[in-house]
Order: sequence, then C-alpha cells, then structure tokens
Amino acid sequence: MEHKIFRIALAAAFGAGIALLVTANACAAPWALTKEERLEDFRYLYQVLSDNYPFFDVKERLIGRNWHDQEAEFEAAFAHAASPREFYEAASDMVEALENSHSHMLGPDYVASRADPLQADRYAGHLFTDAVIAANEQWNNVLSLDDLWPSYSARYVKGSYWVTYVDRDLREQLPVGTRITHVNDQEVLDYVKTRSRRPHLLVDPVRNQLYRRHMPTPPGHTVHLRGQHQGETVEAEIPITVPAREAPDERPNTTTAVLEPDTIAYIRVRSFARRHMQEDGPKLQAFLEEVSHFPYLFIDIRGNGGGETSYWRRYLVGPTISEPHVAEHNIAWRDSPEAQDYMRSILGPGYDLLPVGRQLDERWGDGAPELWTEDFSEMRLFPHPVLPRRSVGFEGSIVLLVDDRVYSASENLARFAKETGWATLVGTATAGDGVTVYPAYFVLPNSQLVARIPLVLGFDGLGRVNEAQRTQPDVYAEYVPEDFWQGRDPTQPGRRDNMLQHTLDLVHSGDLPEPKGANPGLWDWFARAGHQSRQKDAYGLPRILSDGTELTGEGPWAVREIRVAGAEKTDTENMAALAEAFLDGDVSLDDIVRLERQLSLYQSHWHASVSLRPVAPGRVDVVISVLEGHPLLLSPFETMSELALDLAARRVSLHYANIGGRLINVGGQRSFGHRRHFEAYLDFPTASTAAGRLSMGYDDSPPTADQGRLHYLTLRQRHMISAAWQGQLQQHAVQYDGDDGPQQALGLDLSLMRWESADGGEGMHADGDLAIGARFLPNKGQWYPWWTAEARLKAPLSERATLEITAASGAAAANTPAFLPFQRRPLLFAAEDEFTFRYQQGDVEVRREVGRSLSVSLHGQWARTDTFSQGTWAAGASAAWTTPIGLELRLRQGWQLDGERSTAALELRTSF
Repeated sequence: MEHKIFRIALAAAFGAGIALLVTANACAAPWALTKEERLEDFRYLYQVLSDNYPFFDVKERLIGRNWHDQEAEFEAAFAHAASPREFYEAASDMVEALENSHSHMLGPDYVASRADPLQADRYAGHLFTDAVIAANEQWNNVLSLDDLWPSYSARYVKGSYWVTYVDRDLREQLPVGTRITHVNDQEVLDYVKTRSRRPHLLVDPVRNQLYRRHMPTPPGHTVHLRGQHQGETVEAEIPITVPAREAPDERPNTTTAVLEPDTIAYIRVRSFARRHMQEDGPKLQAFLEEVSHFPYLFIDIRGNGGGETSYWRRYLVGPTISEPHVAEHNIAWRDSPEAQDYMRSILGPGYDLLPVGRQLDERWGDGAPELWTEDFSEMRLFPHPVLPRRSVGFEGSIVLLVDDRVYSASENLARFAKETGWATLVGTATAGDGVTVYPAYFVLPNSQLVARIPLVLGFDGLGRVNEAQRTQPDVYAEYVPEDFWQGRDPTQPGRRDNMLQHTLDLVHSGDLPEPKGANPGLWDWFARAGHQSRQKDAYGLPRILSDGTELTGEGPWAVREIRVAGAEKTDTENMAALAEAFLDGDVSLDDIVRLERQLSLYQSHWHASVSLRPVAPGRVDVVISVLEGHPLLLSPFETMSELALDLAARRVSLHYANIGGRLINVGGQRSFGHRRHFEAYLDFPTASTAAGRLSMGYDDSPPTADQGRLHYLTLRQRHMISAAWQGQLQQHAVQYDGDDGPQQALGLDLSLMRWESADGGEGMHADGDLAIGARFLPNKGQWYPWWTAEARLKAPLSERATLEITAASGAAAANTPAFLPFQRRPLLFAAEDEFTFRYQQGDVEVRREVGRSLSVSLHGQWARTDTFSQGTWAAGASAAWTTPIGLELRLRQGWQLDGERSTAALELRTSF
C-alpha cells in the first residue's frame, strides 16, 4: 500500500534547546543508549505529540480512549527497552497509539535509502542532516533481520475477521476462508480494540462497532487462533512470521477497460504516488478521450492509500469536467510554536492572506468543541478548486468506487466528489484524514529516529472533522468474504467482486442515484462566502451552545464568564472588557443580538457572533466567536466588491483592520480623473463601548470639500430603542463665483442624533436622523444656519413584500452654497439673495422579491422643494438586481402626475 510521503519544514525552535547533531556514541552505536538518553527521547517525543497532535479529543470521542492515560506505560517501555528493536517498537507503539495512519515512526531503512531526496526537500531538508542519515543507517543495520513475511492475514468483512492469506506450509492448519473468533483465547473484537498498532481503529457504521481493516498480530513469536471454516471448528498454533517467498506485487498501477461496449468504461488506480504520474498521465488521457462518449465511467480507487492530490486533479477530474469544480477546504491546528512555524512554512503568504476564522454557522456547533478553546489557533478557510485540464468533453455519469482503505490524497478525492457532485460514490465509508496538508517530521534528540504526525484538524464543507466522519458513500455496498480469496477480476464477467457487481446492477436497473453534492462554481463560492459573513439570522451560530447543561428559565441570566473564540490576532481581554461594559451585568437573548450589532460597529472583523453556553442553573458563559479575515481584505466578498467599486469610481482604496488586535482600523481612498478626492480615516473603540471615527481629506469638486470628521457611534439600547449619537465635526471650504468674484465659505456641521429601533429581526423597523450646521462667509462676516431631519419606517407586508415610508424636512439660510447631509438625496443649491430655503418630502414604496436576488417596487412621492412652490406628486416603478459581489443594479422609471415630464435612471449602488 502506497502512502503519500509528506514533507514540511519545521523551525529549529521545534526542539528548543535540543541539539540535532548526533553524539559520537550514538553514531557509533545508536542502540547503546543509556536509560537517561532513552527517557530524554521519551520526554521529547511525548511533549511534541502532546503539544501538536490535533486529534486527541476527536479520537477519545470516537474510540473512547485517552492517549495521555497511557503515559506511564509508554515511559516504562522506553526505560526498560533491552534491545534496539524494543526501543524502536516502544517509540512506534507510542506514536501509533494516536490511532492515525499518518502518525508513525519513519522506518530507518526509508530514511537511509532516501537520503538525497530528503535532504534536497525544500521544507524538511535541514532536519535530515548527515548525522541523522548516518544514525538511521546504523539503526537499519541493527534492526535488520532475516527477510521475513507475515504468515497470515485476516480482513474485516461484514462484522467478522476472515483469513484471506496463509503461507502455503500452514494452510492445512489454517485454511483460507476461516472466520476467526478468538485470538490467544480472547474474543477477536475485544482483542482488536486493545491493540495499539496500525491500521488504526475505524467505526463500522452499519454495526456500530470499532474495527481494524486487518487483524493485528499479538506480540511474541506464535499466535493461537480459533475459528470456523465451512462449519468446522479450526484451532491453530502458528508462527507470526515466516521467511519471505512470495513474489513482489508487479501489477500495474492503473487498469483501464471497457466493461460494456459503448456504455461503461472502467479505470482502476491503485496509488496516487508521484512516481506513477509520468507514466500514468498519458495512458489515462488517451483512454478518457477514447471513451468520452460513453454514458458511464467507473473510477475505482478502492485500496488506494493516497499519494499526490495533483494526480487526481490532473488525470481524473480535470479531463472530465468542462467548468471549475469547487469544494471547501478548512483547517485548524494546535496553538503551539511548532505548529505555527509548520503552518507558516507550508502556507507561505497564505498564512496571512487566507480568510481566517470559523464558518460561524450551525455546522460548527458541537462537531469539534475543542476548536472553540484556546488550545487551537484560528481556522483558515479557502476554496479547493479544480479547473478543466485537457477536457475530453465527458458528459456521462461518473461512479467513484471507494472502501475503507481510501485514505489521505485518495480520501481527498472522495470528499471532493461528494461535496461537488462530480461523481456518485459507491462502496463503504472511507478511512479519512483527507482534508490535510503535509504532516510534520520530528527528530528524537539522542537516537535520531524520526517521527511523523499530522498537525492539521481538517473539516469538510459540511463542518465535520474528516478524520472522524470520513466520507460516506451515496450507495452503501460491502465486500463479501469471497472477494478476497477467489481471484476476482473486475475486467472479466462472472469474476467481479460484489461491490462492483452491485454497481453494475444499479446501472442496468436504472436505480443508480445522481450525485448529491452541489458544485457552486468559483464565482458563487466567493459570493456565498461574502453573504455568509453578513446574514447573521441565516448563518449565525445557535444562540444556545449545548454541552449537556440546559438553559433554564426565560432570562436574564447571570454571566459567569465572557469568552472569545477564534481571535488569533485580536486582544481577547480588550474585546471581553468591551462586551462586559456593554452587557452591564445579566444577559438575555435580546442582549446578545444587540451585542452582535455593537461588535459590528468596530468593523475590525469579517464577522462576530455571540452565543450563550449554559454552565449552571441561572448562569451562562457569553461566547463571542470571531471570524477575523485578513486585515487588508476581511473576506473574498469585500475583495471583489472593493475592486469593482474602485474600477467604477476610478479610485484606489486601502484598508487595514484590527491594528495590534485593538480593534483599530485605518484606511483611505484616492480618486483620479476630473474629480480628485482623497480621504483617510482612523477607527477606534471608546471607553463607553462606542466606535469612533476620525477622518480627514479633500475634494476639489464644488460645491463641497470635506476637511475633517469625527464620528461617535454606539448602540446602547433601552426599551427596544437604540440611540446612536453621532458627533460629526465637518469643516467645509467651498469656492463659488459671486458678484465680487470667487468667494470662500467655511462651515461647521453637527449630526446631532441618529436613532433606530432595536428589533434586529424581521418585524417592523424604524430609524432616522437629525443634523444641524452653519456656513460662514468671510467676505460677509455672517453665519447661515441649516438643519435637516429624516425618519423611515419599514414594515413587512408578507414573506416577500415590504412597505417603506420615508418623511424628510430641512431648512437653510440660502445666501451661500449649502450641502444638506440628507441621507438618501443630498440637496445642493446656491443663491444670491438671502432667504430661508425649506423643503419637505415623503415617499411610499412597496417592494417585492421575485427571486433570490431580484426585486421590483412601486413608489409614490410628494415633494415641496422651496418656500414658494406648491407640492408636486410623482409615481414610479423600479427593478433591482443584487449581483453576487454585493452590487445592486437598479432600473428606475418615474412620472410626474401633472404629466409634464417623466424620468428614467439606471443606477449602480452597493447593497452593503
């Protein structure tokens, strides 16, 4: 079985204070380690595993075993190792007890034989020094025994262990096809669960029991087996190993065949190892071109233990698709120096540029509760796209055959197919750990033996830990015992295994199901990621996080602790203090909705969600779950939206969020062309839980030029009303042409108050604002005041229809150009005569959603635009389409009721 050889570069800090140069004694005789040296290796290995292995809690939930409980047993094995083999096996048992097939001691023979590629590796080369290679060569010589071969093999099939291979000299004692019931007088299922050797334990979803694919051998030289064969009881005392005399496996890595002419094509790939790629690529491409018109393609990856993901991307998926297919790839890791250095070396710039944070929705609820602790650093979220590559135009149905030997890179293919709908999966549950990156190497300080473990906790697109959940097939089909000893050949009718034959029967009967996954496409994935971060009602975490304690009463509840999860780059104490000041004691469900809105004012995170976790009757923890995003562009949505707006407005924008983790943001815009505009801003939290903004800039296009602003926002709600006080200091320098030539006007504006209802749900919503200001003309030495006010009411008429009513009024002394900061329709005017200008306006609009992103509306408007005119009535209709990147395209047609004129407009606006 071929497994992927993973490589990473770990900083020298991995073994802080641990020299990597082997001592002269160890080089000369690596087996001659003193007890203290053996125990030093144990302590180092135990520490790096404890600090970095990501699946401790996952495995304990899955198999009911705590690895750390075996510490004394592991230490004793190191201390009492009386030979090189006993020492090596002590280390192997300790690592393989992690119950993960990526976790094992690297064989000294492997290190010695692959010295050149290991030392040349760009990630791990510095670990495999000449001293490490020499020490492993010594270990290989010491551990070398006669070339031995297992005397038998037993495979788990349908709840039992069946003998599938026996050395020819032992077949009379133990016939092939024997169902084993006991091993050394222990019931076989109990025996299997007590062994900590590869392969690791899996869960049989049909029988809900733990098993290992192959029955492990007990320690010692012989084993006593008892079982049943053709109704007869079998008992055998046989050696565990025999001299090797079986011919090496020389079967080709790929098999291609036509199972039914012009109907069903078949591809079998045994390994995705890099060494097969050069030979297999042209062969697979030619076959796919030959069968591109077939209605069915079977791809059989059963028994494929992994290799390179680039294998299946290039040679299996790429040629069979005509548009990009995208799955989600989400990973987290332990918050340790080793793991952080590891991920930086693997992800490179992606470590800082990829979106950061948990997908804050119900998918992540209790699937991996350890992810919500400080033991883990932040998750990286990124799409896993596969693009068409030399596409053959295949339009038929693809079936992917899988079993419990599909692991690592092949599991990644199974997960990809299930999530995107690229293929229908037939078989049994896979083996897992396919959402990962290259596992890490650790060199023991004295023996120089090399351990390898994964450092990544990988999730599929449904929020499940891939190592635990694995990939479940669309059609569950099992092997039968005879499949393993009767020489089945998938290319020969009548000699096909049960799983393949079941799939053929489904095709013939027309019962083969369509794939259940859905490929969003790359564009849609980015759009969905953006919307997901903003629609809290649809995508927010459960308001109550359950850990076995129920939330009693109707609240409010006493707050025991405020916890911040997912804030890798944020000062969690500062955020918790701000939340504590806002909550001010007890908390209710309404309070956490309002706290979410308060946190959104800081604009330092992609998203923040607030939940309650009951800890005792009447007591809760407040859990703030943060999705940070990259400081430059918090989400893919913002990346695309900002780029589109910049191109449309001929400007350049730059934003940097959460400086020093203190919720401080800076940014600015620079426009080009006929209107040159510049603005820079600084956001900051204030002592009273408010969010403040200081901005400065200039605009060379009349009639206004903003020189500075100070915003002060908060959402302190009382009795369903939130008052958002906004102190806004503006200085205007406006030049206009008067009778005496160019004149200057300076202004001081104050947005006195903004308010809105506190109801964050889907019911009635009201908001409004009031602002006052004045203009000063130096040449006249006079101030000219103004004021404006607006109120809005939004009420649902049905699930899809909404009524919105707006009323506005304002006044200004109109001797100078004035800018009324009316939120929806800025009013600009200039006059030479001094008089008081007034306006009133009212709108009524009914909007109805007719699709996911399309809406239509009817509106009526009454407006009185100055002191002397009569009010005028107008009516209109509009249609609006919200693009996937958040821009709203609106077509608007209006008519004045006096019939004198009509207006039409095509608008492009942002919807966020």
